[in-house]
Amino acid sequence: MIKKIIAVTALILSACGGGGGGGGSADLSVSTDRQALNISFVEGSSAPSGTIEVRTSGTARDAVYVGGAWTGKAISKMTYTLGTTTATFNTTVDPNLAAGTYSGMITLLACKDMNCNAHYAGSPMKIPYTITVSAGLTVTSGPTTLASVPGTGVNGNIKVQLPAGATSLSAVVAPNLDATTPWLSAKVTGTTVELSAAAMPSVGTYKNNLTLTARDANQQVISTKNISIEYTVNTPNTQLITIGGDTQTADLLKTWSTPAQSNGATGTWTARSDSNWLKIITPTGQSGGNLSYQIDPAQISAVGNFAEQPLSGTITLTPDQSNQPVRQLQVQLEKKLPEITSAMPTGLVNQSNQLIVRGRGFASLQNPAARLVITPSLSTNAVTVVNDTELRIQLPGAAAGTYTLSMGNALNATMNSSASYNVVSIPSLTYTELPAATGRSTALIFDPLRQAIFAISSGINNTDGHITRYVKNDSSWNTLGTTTIPNLLNANLSPDLSQLIVATTNGDISMRDPVTLAELKRVNYPEGLGNKAPYINSHGLSISNDNKVWLALSNAGQWGGLGYFDLQTLTFSNLTYRDAYNGPGFAHSGNGERVVFSPSYGISPASTLRYFNAADHTLQTAPHDLTTSSDIHLNTDGTRMVFNGRIYDGAFNVLGSLTLPDSNYSIERVVLSPDGSRAYVLAVNYNLYSQNSTTAPEPASKPKIYVFNTSASNAGVPVVGNFDLASYPMCWYNDLYKTNPCGNTPLEITPDGLNLIISGTKKLIIQPIPAPLRPASSSSLKSVRQLGSSKVQMQEWKMH
Repeated sequence: MIKKIIAVTALILSACGGGGGGGGSADLSVSTDRQALNISFVEGSSAPSGTIEVRTSGTARDAVYVGGAWTGKAISKMTYTLGTTTATFNTTVDPNLAAGTYSGMITLLACKDMNCNAHYAGSPMKIPYTITVSAGLTVTSGPTTLASVPGTGVNGNIKVQLPAGATSLSAVVAPNLDATTPWLSAKVTGTTVELSAAAMPSVGTYKNNLTLTARDANQQVISTKNISIEYTVNTPNTQLITIGGDTQTADLLKTWSTPAQSNGATGTWTARSDSNWLKIITPTGQSGGNLSYQIDPAQISAVGNFAEQPLSGTITLTPDQSNQPVRQLQVQLEKKLPEITSAMPTGLVNQSNQLIVRGRGFASLQNPAARLVITPSLSTNAVTVVNDTELRIQLPGAAAGTYTLSMGNALNATMNSSASYNVVSIPSLTYTELPAATGRSTALIFDPLRQAIFAISSGINNTDGHITRYVKNDSSWNTLGTTTIPNLLNANLSPDLSQLIVATTNGDISMRDPVTLAELKRVNYPEGLGNKAPYINSHGLSISNDNKVWLALSNAGQWGGLGYFDLQTLTFSNLTYRDAYNGPGFAHSGNGERVVFSPSYGISPASTLRYFNAADHTLQTAPHDLTTSSDIHLNTDGTRMVFNGRIYDGAFNVLGSLTLPDSNYSIERVVLSPDGSRAYVLAVNYNLYSQNSTTAPEPASKPKIYVFNTSASNAGVPVVGNFDLASYPMCWYNDLYKTNPCGNTPLEITPDGLNLIISGTKKLIIQPIPAPLRPASSSSLKSVRQLGSSKVQMQEWKMH
């Protein structure tokens, strides 16, 4: 497999004499500081990084483009730093590599053109690499599940094989996850971990994590391993059986050691079951002997998945002697087969994508990739279990179409749950002016599957709202009319793009056909939906990747609460957080994983920004001085956020402020590129506006789009350019009361990062982004730019 490395623009070529004419200095040549890259580490330890430095000599007489590639799967990513005369590439090894030796080739390029038709001297630079992973700490035997009954503890031993060089083993029990008092302890004797589960007073299942660490004679960590320990406390004479994705047919066969007769005599019994899914294998036997029974594999598909209560069946033993009691065994069956319910984000044709798949039952899978079914067939680069409800799938580029994702199981039980993954092709768009949407637009939605635009005009003050739909047909756009919806709050497409979800302030959530806008279903929340909130998310309703529509529920005066509508169960849930004044207002990442909200507006002291990740829904408070904003936008993976004119990373560190170079202009709206490497600022010169005059001619000086580089982790957010709009999308006057009737114009960007959409009071504008000002790459950002894809793509390295 070849993965690409993409370099980004650095400094300015002309400052060092390059870029044309003059001088007799030698042309640029390149070299590396090493001939090979060798990395070694122990399985289960932190994988070290490797560094390659590209050095230059001479003076570039032409533009310099750098890029490169690597082969093999052992390298997970590369990051870089571009200096004035050197470039440093840092290689990150996949920390999940199994023991073994991995090799491949890293190729770095320095070229005179984007297509690399002409190389500088020394290019290409080929550096072979070898990664050696020594065997780490290994569990050779022992239980990871313990079972008992109330009031009785249980012990178990885990055998461990230490890696080479290790002289000691330690075991640390993590804080309790499912119990208020500690229940698990661990003692190490040699290479044996002695587990002890305390007596618990009541029936239940408890989980805890055990961390094993191997150290050398100097107490340096060589390898670690995390183990999940599950402790089931059953009712006496009750057997709880859980069916997961890897449960085999043989696992459904169970044994009950029947009680001996109370008088010590030898007797026989006959057995019967009261449930068709609970089969008796040995219908007769001796007291004190074993009874075999089975969960009928043919009945599994009919059992409810993830039911609130286990399915119960009873086996009754009738003795042959009338003076002996009848015995019973209650068998409880939990069906927790993995199922998929949703997937985000939408993919772009022939571009790799990190797909977040939601559902449940994933934690029971040892090899989720082996159970994943994609129709039509689509290969995967990696499938990672985040928790029981979330998978992350690395997908290669794919053809346009709709792919169905479902999850199989070892029992081949039929599951009726799946999700659609859409891969779309966005055609090249040209500058277009379309008639203004009905009403004053408050939000914009781009439908990449149908090449359509929805302009939303809310009606939060007990007025009519409007949705105007525009559709691209071949080379032209058509306005398909407006649908009027009383009390319209906002709208957005469902994660699979199959429905338009519409919310109204009187409490209605309606699911509509995204083509005709015909209502398909409606559910009402009697208390209403946040009709006191003065700010509307200009990018549509916030819908997380687990099919939850986040809303301000209830309308007790101006105080609202945080809640959601579940698109799968069609139910509302009102969370315990109810301290939002005139709010809350939401924003979300493009993959639906992160949701942020400003709790309150117009109250002192200001409330602090809150957020959560959809994987766990743990409500958290953002750091720093983040309080209230009416213009929040996140990129696709939530690693960049614009908030009150500042850019933050995924950990809410401030990267810089969006400072316009022309003080006459003011920020109207900001949108981030999908990869987070650029911020596009719609700016207007309010000094040119006419005072309270709706008939004044359009000013000659037009609104601008300023473009900021937001890719660096600590280098600020510099302006990289700007361009004028050809016309005003909004009106150009201020009224006497300075209420800015022309402002708050929604701004949206297409998923490919190549086009802006602006919906103003005068017109709707589709504005392609000039090539030099487009996003630096299609890769998502973490703390620094990540590199890696399927082919080489060149970009210019400007030097001085």
